[in-house]
Amino acid sequence: MFRILLANFIVEYVPLALAVCGILLLARKSSRAVAWKRYVGIACISLPVGVLVYIIASMIAAPLEGGGHFYSVPFGGYDPGANAAILTSAVLWIALVFGVLAFAFRARK
Repeated sequence: MFRILLANFIVEYVPLALAVCGILLLARKSSRAVAWKRYVGIACISLPVGVLVYIIASMIAAPLEGGGHFYSVPFGGYDPGANAAILTSAVLWIALVFGVLAFAFRARK
């Protein structure tokens, strides 16, 4: 029972808490001196959003590739044993979301 509750907590509440923390850090008016708070907030948001975008892109790519339910985009393909490729793909999507958010919330003069 504890393992189920722990798994639900990790999958549901940790990403939600990260996103809320990131939004709170971005919502504050920040000056140049505390620009690191903006980047920490962007990182907190980009982790769950990047993983979610990776999963959605991989589910959309599977029928386009002609089979399966999950196709790891851009690395890994249908091989479920390619842990390094799947992790690299997820990190790439997280970095992409981070870059887009950093550009959208850049400091304006």
